[in-house]
Amino acid sequence: MQNLKKYCDHSTSWNCCFSRDTKIMVSENNKVIEKKIYEIKKDDLILTLVNGEKKFTKVKYTKEYDEEFEFYEFKSMKDGKMKSITVTGNHIMIVYNNINEMKYKTADKIVKNEYFNTTDGLYQIVEINIYNKKYKYALGVDEGKIIADDILVSCLNMNDVTKNLSIEDMVLKYKVNIL
Repeated sequence: MQNLKKYCDHSTSWNCCFSRDTKIMVSENNKVIEKKIYEIKKDDLILTLVNGEKKFTKVKYTKEYDEEFEFYEFKSMKDGKMKSITVTGNHIMIVYNNINEMKYKTADKIVKNEYFNTTDGLYQIVEINIYNKKYKYALGVDEGKIIADDILVSCLNMNDVTKNLSIEDMVLKYKVNIL
């Protein structure tokens, strides 16, 4: 029986671990297009959030893992519209426990009725599914937040990841509380 991995490989990408179906907005030839994460290449320009503003940022690295992993699928809803994202359990997500309070949490600590920030406002998390899935994808950018599947998520600096910083050091560097 294959050893199931729940988390990302800390030596290459601490928390940016997405499922194969994750969609990323890319700027290509002065056009904005949507690509699946497995199509993203080093130096592609992807949509990020920098100082509260949307910006296209260069991808520093990508990595594919050809194994089976435990994933968390989150379905969120607003005004009858559904958005979902699937990540590994230790992926740091940005959630709101009410309309005014933002928190950083690993995916395995998120609960229903919290909210994700999306490109069109806060969506309430209405369903969480955990399942095994083959392939996970990581990417790195110098910005701390990317937009994946139209949801704002964290993504740590590749330079810190390659230095093998511990979670405690990363939390101190980014001054975030991980719940």
